[in-house]
Amino acid sequence: MADPTEQAIQSTVVYLETNLLKIPELNIRAQVKANGKNINMRTSKRIENKDGFYMSTINAGVTQCHAIFIYRETQANGQTTFYVYDPNGRTNALKYDYQKYIIFDEPFEVDFSMTPVKSVNDVGRCAVWCIVVIILLNSFDRSDRLNALHSFNTRMRESPDIRNDFIDDISRLLVSFKNFTPSHTRRFIDEVKARIASVFMQIKHNEQLEAEKVSHSSRSSKSSKSNRSNRSNRSNKSNRSNRSNKSNRTEATGSR
Repeated sequence: MADPTEQAIQSTVVYLETNLLKIPELNIRAQVKANGKNINMRTSKRIENKDGFYMSTINAGVTQCHAIFIYRETQANGQTTFYVYDPNGRTNALKYDYQKYIIFDEPFEVDFSMTPVKSVNDVGRCAVWCIVVIILLNSFDRSDRLNALHSFNTRMRESPDIRNDFIDDISRLLVSFKNFTPSHTRRFIDEVKARIASVFMQIKHNEQLEAEKVSHSSRSSKSSKSNRSNRSNRSNKSNRSNRSNKSNRTEATGSR
């Protein structure tokens, strides 16, 4: 299949995002568009912003819009944390003063641990990355989510070819869907999960290779030490034998 145009990708993303809101198990609560730079996360009589994912479009420049998502979580102490995922990396995310521009009724914290340390978004498909990561996080138990995302981000950062081939594949899958009814949307989610699973299979394979390399290196080191020890023992025995022979010859000479 030929690579889709960026226009085709963007128009399909807009359609998909609307339909992802209809899939309750994804826990996507709303789409939030920044007003100026303000991101309104307040609760009102009309809108109840509960814990979950919020797909957001922020103003990244004079004429540029940029897709991120915010994951809202209420902590055990009752305080709210807003986890920001920005595929352009933490340096870019920190430029946008979320602590200042997130509008909320109560004190809150902003956390960037979901955001990759450096950008994975070489080709400008921020909204596609956001959709992928929301699906990824929903594929794991809450206790395992951050570790899984960190492993995924690390794998994507290994080389431009890895991350660009991955997002190109997802983009081709995206535009292959002619519509996003609930059943089609769920099929798209399953297809993305399968591709994410392939990434983790490769991560596991690489970890096994690395473990085998370390194990082989350790065995080689032990073998080398053992050989040196054996040579040293043989040398010591030889020296003792030579000294003993020399002593015997001296005694024999004295007797004569």
